[in-house]
Amino acid sequence: DILNSLILSAGLEWRDVALLRAYAGYAFRSTAVGSRTGGREPLVQHPDVAPLLVSLFRARFDPRWPGDREEEIRKTERRFDRALGAVRSIEHDRTFRRLLALVQATVRTNFFQPAAQGLRSTIALKFECSKVEFLPRPRPRIEVYVDSPYTEGAHLRMGSVARGGIRWSDRHEDFRVEVLGLVKTQQVKNALIVPGGAKGAFIVKTPPPDGLSMREAAVDSYKEFIGALLDLSDNLQDGAVTHPAETARWDGDDPYLVVAADKGTATLSDTANERAADRGFWLGDAFASGGSQGYDHKALGITAKGAWECVKRHFRELGIDIQTEAFTVAGIGDMSGDVFGNGMLLSRQIRLLAAFDHRHIFLDPDPDPEASWEERKRLFEAAGSSWADYDSHVLSEGGGVYERGAKKIDLSPAARASLQLEDPDVGDGSRAGGLNGEDVVRAILKAPVDLLWNGGIGTYVKASDETHADVGDPNNDGVRVDASQLRTRVVGEGGNLGFTQRARIEYALAGGRINTDAIDNSGGVDLSDHEVNLKILLNAPLSDGRIDADERNRLLQEVAEDVVEDVLENSRSQSLALSLDERRAREGPDEFHDTQTQLERIGLLDRDVEVLPDADRYAERIDEEAFFTRPELAALLAYAKMQLKSEVQRSVLAEDPALLELLRSYFPEKALVVDATQSPEDLLTAHPLKARLIATELTNRFVDCMGSTVHLRLGRETGRAGWEIARAWFAAGVIADVDSLYEHLAPLEVEVPAGVFYQWHFSIAEALERSALWILANGEPTWTSSETIEWLGAPVRELRMALPQILPDAYLSELQGRVSLHEMDGLPTLLARHMATLGSLDELLPAARLTRLSGVAASTVGALYFHVAEEVGYRWLLDQLATLTAKDLWTQRAAKTMRLELEQAVTAMTASALESLASEPSVEAADLGRSEKEQVERALASFRERFGDELGWSRRVLDDVRAMDEPTLPALMVAVHAIRQRPHKDD
Repeated sequence: DILNSLILSAGLEWRDVALLRAYAGYAFRSTAVGSRTGGREPLVQHPDVAPLLVSLFRARFDPRWPGDREEEIRKTERRFDRALGAVRSIEHDRTFRRLLALVQATVRTNFFQPAAQGLRSTIALKFECSKVEFLPRPRPRIEVYVDSPYTEGAHLRMGSVARGGIRWSDRHEDFRVEVLGLVKTQQVKNALIVPGGAKGAFIVKTPPPDGLSMREAAVDSYKEFIGALLDLSDNLQDGAVTHPAETARWDGDDPYLVVAADKGTATLSDTANERAADRGFWLGDAFASGGSQGYDHKALGITAKGAWECVKRHFRELGIDIQTEAFTVAGIGDMSGDVFGNGMLLSRQIRLLAAFDHRHIFLDPDPDPEASWEERKRLFEAAGSSWADYDSHVLSEGGGVYERGAKKIDLSPAARASLQLEDPDVGDGSRAGGLNGEDVVRAILKAPVDLLWNGGIGTYVKASDETHADVGDPNNDGVRVDASQLRTRVVGEGGNLGFTQRARIEYALAGGRINTDAIDNSGGVDLSDHEVNLKILLNAPLSDGRIDADERNRLLQEVAEDVVEDVLENSRSQSLALSLDERRAREGPDEFHDTQTQLERIGLLDRDVEVLPDADRYAERIDEEAFFTRPELAALLAYAKMQLKSEVQRSVLAEDPALLELLRSYFPEKALVVDATQSPEDLLTAHPLKARLIATELTNRFVDCMGSTVHLRLGRETGRAGWEIARAWFAAGVIADVDSLYEHLAPLEVEVPAGVFYQWHFSIAEALERSALWILANGEPTWTSSETIEWLGAPVRELRMALPQILPDAYLSELQGRVSLHEMDGLPTLLARHMATLGSLDELLPAARLTRLSGVAASTVGALYFHVAEEVGYRWLLDQLATLTAKDLWTQRAAKTMRLELEQAVTAMTASALESLASEPSVEAADLGRSEKEQVERALASFRERFGDELGWSRRVLDDVRAMDEPTLPALMVAVHAIRQRPHKDD
């Protein structure tokens, strides 16, 4: 290594040279320089400049620095700047300035820690990446680069609390490019869970010595890499943050470091946990999920099951139930693999026509669903199986298993027909009368099947306008196809990065059904996060001796199925949210484009990185009526969750008593009663991640129900923060008992058309939006959701029960009509009533508030409220305002403003009518008896007598508006104004 010459030419010590080697290595990995030697040559050619970088580093990080550290840093930076004046090459000058920027962006290092100063000289550098402008996007928030004579690696974290797998990479030249692409996906995938995205990769730099296998060398490098990450991490002891010894820090506390298994490290979780245990790291075996005392993803089949829920939804929207109707599949993977193997056992109706992995090609032109399912199950349960082990007697005529690398494959007519190989573009081999392995793989990818199931590793589909170099997966350049060539109806991305995002969008624009890998295979990260948080929850009773390790481990396994079901429910909920947003985007694409723009403006979303349309492309899409595709909506969904989760996390909501129920619902009930001496509430409130867990649960529920645009739109309309909007929404949902409604609706999804099921969800979301707006406009700003629920919950329940007795005839007829329509759609009567009364929630809330303020019985107040509303044509005006929601966003905002003003006017009138009852005793019965009806009539008569003239004038205005063929916004504004300006009690 030419850098060693600096020991003589610059008088540096060997560890100083190792330090410069690490910075030069990172400069190459991060593309700050264009070649391996690009960062080294300037250092060697300018031995007077190179030592200044070392001096600056020492001034920043020597924990025993004797003098004024800040002053020495400033002096050294000035000396460095002057020294660059003698550097003649612009390229060398640029390299030096970038190396300087990297030193300045370093916030921690293990360089001065005693354990790091051995002969291996493992150097770890932690960068605050926002300070490094030349890093390629997306820039992680934090990156740790590790370099030693044997190991090189990088760990990228998108937030201070982040998690993701660490892989043994075989891409020696560009492993950071690989991990950057993976962390981008991980970031949007982790929008569902507590931590943000992270990803790490390491390489074994030198071949193993004699007698040492490559696998053993990789394990040693993994241990070295994990140890270096722990070198730079803080710890928690008795709830207090402690810092690494002999380490100068330029960042804040950083105790959260969690890793996961990945390519090449699937069996090394225990190894990582042992390293953490040796350091006394606070997370214990929650440091690396999936170890011997964790959840085995393959045994539980969680990643495949989560992706399968997404696939089922695609087919349900096509009118197909893949659990009861046969369908054809082509796949990437083999039955020994976790995602492919588990996935291909999730329905006995699968007709697997073709599949391939890195070894074999499998073809079965006309499979018997039941027999082939049994054979796949046998292979799945056989350790180390491959397609070559498939029983040939089960194959249909013309089927076979072939070597993927074969130069020539003679396919049967049946196999060729099943793949429709008459297409001349399959490959050169087919035109010559024979096929090679790559030709057949491409043909499988382009097969005319119902489902393409990706359970493998590699990127196999690109967009038509992308090059293979753009993809960054050279191993599969020979078999990759364009999205425009696909003939499958549905894609399930159980594996990572099977498609480029541009390919997904191109396929979706052509009518294909696809999400993203971040949506489809999120079950794995979700399960791991549940495992980590469960272990953290149980750390307190474990460390106190209230339970022992065996009890904890048994408990983890006992609740495994409950955790799996929670994870699968998240997969169902996210895929449903995408379907709802897809329909919303067809009706109002501008709202989604505005959301994209707002997320860009706050610096969270990068349109180019996420391949979202710019203004020109968006205009073209509108002309083409193409709007937003599911892959694009998946990105918006993730970033909307990130944005709201961040807001909620910074708010006071973690201390809201009602929201503790969200935290409780995250954990299986059995895990909360492990010890009789501590209540579940105490156990939950002591969880170090309580605020983040609550923020995550509230965000997921809100965005999955309301869509990715609502909290930002309502923020613009009301000027309220996202967390305030979420709080009001949560309170409205509890008051309306929406959780019970969702619970009863879920089983009906397979019994009704998708459109009907989705309309139920739209109705719930619309009712909660209106109710949340009412709470924001009329509630006490300082109240917690608990106080809002306590104040309004009981009177709303009374009013809902009394509605059939208190509504005027016209309103009652409308309510009964809604109930009948819901029953016709397939809802049982009680559920239909729940849905119908939910639609009136925003009308019940003001009546509930008047009940509390007046002390009059809820049924009396409700009867007055609805009769006053009928007097002024309230419901007709609401219906007219609702028709304006299909128009532009400003018209929608005006309509919502008028709706609130109209409600306030009706509330004020009802309050005036209640005055006449102030001296009369209230009737407390839940139903409205004769005496109470008489009270209402007397109050209304008094009200009409007092304000008859003004009411008459507003009715005349309303009649004029009603006479219009299509009432306009200005006309409706005049009608609302006429109602609002009638005298109040002070007049």
